[in-house]
Amino acid sequence: MRYTGKTDTGLWRDHNEDRYFADGQLFIVADGMGGHRAGEVASARSINVVAEYLARESGKGTPETILAEAIMRANEVIFEEARSDERLAGMGTTFTCALLSGRRAVIGHVGDSRAYLWRAGHLTQLTEDHSLVAQLVEEGRISPEEAFTHPQRNIITKALGVEPVVDVDVATYNLEAGDLLLLCSDGLTAMLRDSEIAAHLVRTKDPEELSDTLIAEANARGGVDNITVVLIDPEIDALAPREDAAFSIRVAASAVPETSRERPRANRKMIVAVLVFILLVGGIAGGLILYARQHYFFVGIDRKGDVALYQGVRWAPLGIHLSRVVTDSDTSARNLPDNELDNLKAGAVLSRVEAERSFEFFAAEARSHRRLPDLLGMTYLDARTLLQDMDLQAQTADAAMGDAARVASQDPPPDQVVNTGGVVTCRLRSN
Repeated sequence: MRYTGKTDTGLWRDHNEDRYFADGQLFIVADGMGGHRAGEVASARSINVVAEYLARESGKGTPETILAEAIMRANEVIFEEARSDERLAGMGTTFTCALLSGRRAVIGHVGDSRAYLWRAGHLTQLTEDHSLVAQLVEEGRISPEEAFTHPQRNIITKALGVEPVVDVDVATYNLEAGDLLLLCSDGLTAMLRDSEIAAHLVRTKDPEELSDTLIAEANARGGVDNITVVLIDPEIDALAPREDAAFSIRVAASAVPETSRERPRANRKMIVAVLVFILLVGGIAGGLILYARQHYFFVGIDRKGDVALYQGVRWAPLGIHLSRVVTDSDTSARNLPDNELDNLKAGAVLSRVEAERSFEFFAAEARSHRRLPDLLGMTYLDARTLLQDMDLQAQTADAAMGDAARVASQDPPPDQVVNTGGVVTCRLRSN
């Protein structure tokens, strides 16, 4: 077996919240999130907990069940630490791993870090992104190509440490001669499309060379995030044909598993602990409301119609509002193009860091656009003054008409979003 793991801070971040693990049987990529370097704590803690759990519990159940329980245990640890230490509030991490034995690989997954299988010249994504854009693609609202450049592509819908209990995606695969496994954080897949990753895999199967090339290419494309790559060449041809008794599990015959998800039961002790905590802070309803107000953030529109960052959730059960404005942009959301305005109204995020990124994007977009007012019936002079105040320019082919003209029509039509500094042509008629 040949394998390697490498991570790079990228070109824009001042520190690296990604962590990886590779020991010849267990391979992990974790992408942490949270302020004050808490993301680094979450990603490192997840790896330590899972590795220790697997070493302790190996052979006590099927590999799928043991792996899923290990990941759920990591979720409990991170959630409890974030709740008990104010400096770590809001931390979480994605988690994607491969547990190998002989010709079998068990993939565990939460978040938007990915696992790929390279087989016979084809690259297959084994994991399903737990992200907003993945949901939009599944619902048919955007295409996969639009998802690659979507302004909210970094918003994830599931991560370790954010909720007291998490569902873990687990799948098992049969490996074949010539296969290569790739685990990576979104610092790679946000910069390179699958076809571009595949183009590098065609050239070589050497894990060291490939990892260096992929990281360098992601940085060349902008390197906006931490980049982590783990590559595994199991060298199936060199393996003995016998089955490993410790991994006597049902597998699929192709790259698509027979059972794509296994959701083991949650840890009973954790459920009891959560219920006790909720009761202590004022009952089940009061506890849920308190938790939502403290741990969830989203970007929305305030009462003035401005883009705003909220803490809490959008729901208002029984008229009780579960959110408050944290930061107001003082910029009208009405200035946004229609597609971005629809995105602003969609979904909540799981961490303050991701919400702040989304807020900064929408506020900047709103500031850089204007809605063209209805100029019909105004004199040319009045229309020109109004547009100039909006950093737009009114033009007419017949300048001699000047102040004696009235606006008959305009291009673009009223209420259309135009870029700041854009030129607007007013079609005029005589008074």
